[in-house]
Amino acid sequence: MNLIKKEVSITNKGIFDYAKSIRFLPDELVVKMKILIPKQQYSPLFIQLLERELQIREAALYQSACEVEADETLNQEMSDWDVTIADGIKHESW
Repeated sequence: MNLIKKEVSITNKGIFDYAKSIRFLPDELVVKMKILIPKQQYSPLFIQLLERELQIREAALYQSACEVEADETLNQEMSDWDVTIADGIKHESW
């Protein structure tokens, strides 16, 4: 296993330092990467992979939120609690 123990670093210019962000990569994967991917393409490749994964996860999160919003039973149950919104809050005149 290839261990690189450095902190994640993204500069204010947005340049991604792949070596600082990788924690653990199997040796076999590192060997293949070094053979098949030119070193100058490491950062753009990792950025693309990360962006793709973030899009997938954001879409899944959005879908979950839409399902919660569309759940009529849950929405009715939540609206039943609206009567408690001001419980324990004393109105103060300023």
